Amino acid sequence: MNGWDPDLVKQAIGIGDRDELAIAVLVAVGYSDITPPHPGRHPRDRAVFTEQYAADPLRTNGYRMG
Repeated sequence: MNGWDPDLVKQAIGIGDRDELAIAVLVAVGYSDITPPHPGRHPRDRAVFTEQYAADPLRTNGYRMG
């Protein structure tokens, strides 16, 4: 989580006067009060592979490469 002010967090939890303590991580716990809209689905051609793999990917036009 980003975008928080460590000094305000320290005041909120009652350690605003303790300079030897620092807020390293802030984790949000709970449920949102709003439900974001569903982002939808990707088009099928973006999510499904329809081509075929070559039997031997190192072989091109009958000649072995490499």
